[in-house]
Amino acid sequence: MVCGHYLDVTSPYWYSDLTGGERAALDPGLPAGLSRTPDVLVVGGGAVGLGVAAMCRRAGAKDVVVLERGNLGAGASGGAAGLLNPDMQTERHLPAAFVDLCRHSTDLYRHLDAEWEGPFRMRPTLLRAVGDRPRDMPAQIGLNPRRVVAALARHAGAVATGVEVTGMTVVGDRVTAVRSSIGDFHPGALVYATGEISREWVKSPAAPVKGTIVITEPAGFELEAALIDQILVRQLDDGRLLTGSTIDEGDDVPVVRQEAIDGIRAEVARMLPEAASLRVETAWCCFRPGSPDGMPVIDRLPGLANAWISVGHYRTGILLAPGAGEALAAWIMDGRPPATIAGLGLARLG
Repeated sequence: MVCGHYLDVTSPYWYSDLTGGERAALDPGLPAGLSRTPDVLVVGGGAVGLGVAAMCRRAGAKDVVVLERGNLGAGASGGAAGLLNPDMQTERHLPAAFVDLCRHSTDLYRHLDAEWEGPFRMRPTLLRAVGDRPRDMPAQIGLNPRRVVAALARHAGAVATGVEVTGMTVVGDRVTAVRSSIGDFHPGALVYATGEISREWVKSPAAPVKGTIVITEPAGFELEAALIDQILVRQLDDGRLLTGSTIDEGDDVPVVRQEAIDGIRAEVARMLPEAASLRVETAWCCFRPGSPDGMPVIDRLPGLANAWISVGHYRTGILLAPGAGEALAAWIMDGRPPATIAGLGLARLG
């Protein structure tokens, strides 16, 4: 591979693949007439937060507001590899109930795509594990994660970007006000979907894990399956190869490093020798917010009757966006925690 220029997480390849309408959906600004007393207020405009908002709307909540301090999907959501891979979660030795939730969320994507008339442009993808234990995983889906964010935003109610949330007021067991750079909101229910797990909730939250992705020039061949071993090699619709999705532990600097590129080059040459000479067109890095045990935290905040969190999704934020959102929407609307997210609460982390 011949290295070209590199882009940071704010402008990876995915953005260039969007339509003008999808790009506009990622930065709506401040809508006119934004409700200050929404039924549900979601803080965080990544895939997870927008999934909660969209599923609350789908469950019958009439007035839903999403606040995002930057552009929608500008964090880990926008830098993801864009492969829904529920079967890969078994490789991480996570509980069967969590894997079931991942599979349900993948099925929910299919239902929503039909219900919303095809906004996700999903591509069925065979995932082939190579290396010591070769095997095929046929139920995977390839997509553009920023297109997912744009589609969820269209069904999420009123979405505002460029808004900083600065705190909240609690009276008794209820959040009565959420303070922001554009004034106060007084929601019926509040959901924080801001990525990282706060030290206010967990004594020792996990540090975000950096990952690097490289996009090559279009290949002169067609892959019959995406490949996974130490890295992912996935072919995009235009023939380019997405490679990497590394785990760069201990590196907290938001720049693409040459050693990461070199490591990806070596892995691609080993896994797919015919791709070794492809020129690198662009690359980016992002940080995945995780938890100490590798699973997200989806729970009601202790002592509060009307505030929830959905954070620490690590590499499953895009994958779980509708499934986790559906579960929280049911909890908010019905008042009971769904069985699908049992075991994902704060108590398990101590």
